[in-house]
Amino acid sequence: LSEEMQKEQVVIVWHKCTDLRLHDHETSSIAHATGLPVIHLFVFDPFWFAPLPLTKLPKTGVHRATFLLESVVNLHLNLQRHGQRLHVFHGPTEEIFKHLCVEYQIKFVCAFSEVCSQEL
Repeated sequence: LSEEMQKEQVVIVWHKCTDLRLHDHETSSIAHATGLPVIHLFVFDPFWFAPLPLTKLPKTGVHRATFLLESVVNLHLNLQRHGQRLHVFHGPTEEIFKHLCVEYQIKFVCAFSEVCSQEL
């Protein structure tokens, strides 16, 4: 068998800073309906903590960072109650996905679309 065939097939639910909840989470429902193992993912990407180009102010200030941490912990606890785990990584998102592609055969990624140009 090829190396790709030997990897575990998974679906990833990519939680972003705007959807750190389970209640009414359509992409999570879609992922779990596949019957494949689901990896719930959150990435602390340095991009979100870098200064904005025009103002040089951080994209994520102290209060928002605190709220983000609290929200990630809350999501982790909620997933645990449902027998799931939140996989939390730190680093550039594209590098995290490259790493996951080495470890797993990713069938697809479920994520909400962002609406703000700074979030693209």
